[in-house]
Amino acid sequence: MHRLDEIIYKAYYALNEDSFHEVCIFLVVADEEMIPMVVKMVSRRIPEFEVNLRIMVGLAEYDEESGIYSQFKPYDNISITNKM
Repeated sequence: MHRLDEIIYKAYYALNEDSFHEVCIFLVVADEEMIPMVVKMVSRRIPEFEVNLRIMVGLAEYDEESGIYSQFKPYDNISITNKM
């Protein structure tokens, strides 16, 4: 979660200092049962900034035949929208 805080603040900086319109952070989870816990943890940690920041949480689908994770299946979208 410390790393997530760092990424959120870097996104905030990019939005304010580098004139980005919106930043979306993707969190890819390998275990579907963990997704609700991750969404809850992220929702509690997201700051009250006046910026366009989204955090997309989703599942990396595992291909048993190849033995690799592939594709991203979105689960939840947590956003802060600039009210300006």
